[in-house]
Amino acid sequence: MSTTAKTALVGFDEALTRYDPVMGLEVHVELNTATKMFCGCATAFGAEPNTQVCPVCLGLPGALPVVNAKAVESAIRIGLALNCE
Repeated sequence: MSTTAKTALVGFDEALTRYDPVMGLEVHVELNTATKMFCGCATAFGAEPNTQVCPVCLGLPGALPVVNAKAVESAIRIGLALNCE
């Protein structure tokens, strides 16, 4: 026994009355913080490779991240300034 779904194209005007368009943006930015988002490692530009790392950065077992409160505050300020929901 086969079941097939029957679909029909709807016109633009009908689609607007049946559906609410919802759009969003995903934005990646670099916040001006002294430490990384989930640990206390520095974010100094130009530092030697692999010198600003810790067990959290490396993803080692048992290393628990701690959220950077300054980064969260900056993100909230940006959201409020842009009138985001």
